[in-house]
Amino acid sequence: MSGLEEQNVDCAVTITLNASRADVTNQPPAPLALSARATAGGGAVLDWVYAPPSAANAPTGFHVYVGVGAPSFGSPVATVPYAGQRAFQATLSGLTGGSIYAVAVRAYNAIAEEQNANLATFTAASTAPTSVRNLTATATSQGA
Repeated sequence: MSGLEEQNVDCAVTITLNASRADVTNQPPAPLALSARATAGGGAVLDWVYAPPSAANAPTGFHVYVGVGAPSFGSPVATVPYAGQRAFQATLSGLTGGSIYAVAVRAYNAIAEEQNANLATFTAASTAPTSVRNLTATATSQGA
């Protein structure tokens, strides 16, 4: 021992480094409860919630990734801004009917994009529901 060691043990700091050894301590936490449902004509609606973070690691927004079988993290297909709310939604279109898609949503800020692997899957619908035809109604009276 050199006698130069810090004697203050009342404080501790955790620093998080990514694979490139960059400080990502204040990257935002991951979104929660991601779900996806197919909509008519090759679309989907994604829903998720976000727990309010500390000011230091608040997200700027969320990147949405999609792919057949597994999401492609090369570039997001949608970006949803963060404005302090808890519930979020993104709508996708142009998907191939009958294909099984996987989606992921990642929070990002100026520090980094968090790297969660939370996925939701769905099978894209190729056609819209058929229209209703020959619908009839009969008026009835209800007693007073």
